[in-house]
Amino acid sequence: MHLTLEGCKKRQELFRTEMVRLEIQTAIVSARENIYYLSGYLAPPFFDTALVFEAHGESVIFGQITDKPPAIDRLIPFESQRLATLRLDQSAGICEAVRRELGVPRGKLGCDYAGSSLHIGSASDDRIADLDPVFWRLRRRKHDDELALINKAVSITAACYRKAFEIIAPGISELEVFAELRKTAVLEAGEELTTFRTGDYQCGTPGGAPRAREARSGELYILDIGLAYRGYWADNCRTFPVDRSLTPEQERAFGRVEEALSFVESEARAGVSCRTLYEEVSTMLAEAKPARFSHHLGHGFGLSVHERPKLNPHWDHYLAAGDCIAVEPGLYHEMLSGGLRLEQDYLVTETGVDRLTSFPLRFS
Repeated sequence: MHLTLEGCKKRQELFRTEMVRLEIQTAIVSARENIYYLSGYLAPPFFDTALVFEAHGESVIFGQITDKPPAIDRLIPFESQRLATLRLDQSAGICEAVRRELGVPRGKLGCDYAGSSLHIGSASDDRIADLDPVFWRLRRRKHDDELALINKAVSITAACYRKAFEIIAPGISELEVFAELRKTAVLEAGEELTTFRTGDYQCGTPGGAPRAREARSGELYILDIGLAYRGYWADNCRTFPVDRSLTPEQERAFGRVEEALSFVESEARAGVSCRTLYEEVSTMLAEAKPARFSHHLGHGFGLSVHERPKLNPHWDHYLAAGDCIAVEPGLYHEMLSGGLRLEQDYLVTETGVDRLTSFPLRFS
């Protein structure tokens, strides 16, 4: 399962259309995620790569790559390491390789600022356009090959939660739970996962990194698992009662959070204000005082664990068809033994949302 040639070519077509609109003759793309999005080549961590696109010409990739990606016209090999030692000057070196091979680009140059080094600046005397907003917008509408990888990532998280239900009990340490979940994720994926750590793995708190601490009877265990499969993320959350029973207060809190998710599923669709969704859910959860809802309602995800749109009152975003969003209402208070959070992943459509997380909110 990989990004397809057809999908990459379609994304390249959309990207070149944006280049023409912005009057950019040459684009130098250096963010690992954006290169993967256009070429289907996912560079290993610590290896710099550059992808050069001409609005009306060829595409050229520079990097320590054995075989030319089928979606790219030309490969220029670049040594990111020598005799297995990583170079510290990769960024400067790869920019020099671009200049040496292609010369100084003529006309307007575009770069994805989030991934670019200042060395890029010496490649042209013209003003450099920031391509980040273009990629942020294009990456929102997921193509079929992207959704296949996202769904695989979601299925890996499902296996982790099934394992969590099997092993969580009073006395198990947070580090042991984390280790078992990572092992489960790798075995489910059938390959190494370099991005598993993102998320929350603490018991009796709203979240945090796993500790050398044992779970205690009566506590709630929040597991917010973020992982990527071949570059594409899933991000969802389940909360487990350590001794498999809920207090009346915990039961009521669970019900409130489940109602909040049901509300989002009924209201979310393309064109809906993310800020309005946040405010309406926040009002619903305020009725659960003294427990508090103290964070965003959710966010987009895809090639990064947090992407647009942001379901957060600090941004004025609107849902769009093709968005993948993670929605994560929660309630927190000492009487809940930390608190609880439930997170579902969705694909936004013109008429609603399709839920990608098909596994239950409560395991039994």
